[in-house]
Amino acid sequence: MKFQVSMGSDCREVREGHREELSTNIVILSAEFEVEPSQLWLYLTTQKGLAKWFGVVSGELSLRGGFSVKDNASGTILECVREKSIAATWEFAGDISWVHISLKKFGMKTKLILEHEMPITPSSQKHWDKFGPGASGVGWDCAFLGLKGVIESNAQSSAEQSYVWLETEDGMSALREWAVSWGTAHTQTGEDSNVAKQMALQTAAFYCGET
Repeated sequence: MKFQVSMGSDCREVREGHREELSTNIVILSAEFEVEPSQLWLYLTTQKGLAKWFGVVSGELSLRGGFSVKDNASGTILECVREKSIAATWEFAGDISWVHISLKKFGMKTKLILEHEMPITPSSQKHWDKFGPGASGVGWDCAFLGLKGVIESNAQSSAEQSYVWLETEDGMSALREWAVSWGTAHTQTGEDSNVAKQMALQTAAFYCGET
């Protein structure tokens, strides 16, 4: 089947925070899905559901359980409130950050809010100074794309199809638009617009394979 998905309803936000005696950068991505919280919960918390849009996940998907995403991150589940919220550590390449997901029902839709909080360290600051919030943010945009595709196709789409679509002209255009949107959100924290624009361009080039 041809990969198709609705676009344009996502909201992006960038914040500064503080956690475990460290200053942090927080990227927040939210979107509404035309599905009940109970169904969305299954896509977020079961190996079968996650495999459809995110990737192969192994481990114990329950409170205090450890998990691993194939060719990606691993972590520990810190919070799990059925059909409401999930929190976990996100451990990748020796760095530890935190992901929090919350679900809110709005009529026939469910709003998913994802927050990725990253500690500011010398190495992470160097990365942030080059790419800004889009480095992490666009990655989650890609994940949301896969989830939307699965839901809107009644599980006939797959993670693989969304990744293939991202390599098309339309997909590349979406990647660039997401990067620009994260740059815009960054300026709302007080970042200089020219600096934010340059970070967005670097992010777009990276995701489009142009660097």
